[in-house]
Amino acid sequence: MLTLFEGSSSPYGLPVALLFAAILHQFRREEPLTLERAEAAITLSTAQGFPQLLALGTALRGWALPEWQQGMTGVAQIQEGLAAWRATGA
Repeated sequence: MLTLFEGSSSPYGLPVALLFAAILHQFRREEPLTLERAEAAITLSTAQGFPQLLALGTALRGWALPEWQQGMTGVAQIQEGLAAWRATGA
């Protein structure tokens, strides 16, 4: 899916593909890959103005933060992402 959308002209496709990949990595408990995909999706979602995708990426990033950094920072980012998701009406 990532390969398909990397060359696409659709501004929405690549951030969505990155988030699906991040979720897959999350299910597999692959924190570094989840973090990498979530941060890429956050960057694109911010640039393109997709608040729902930004919110989901933020929550995923909070889950995937490295153990030494996670603590309250990770929990705060998960809460921030969920609040932003709800604020979009999702």
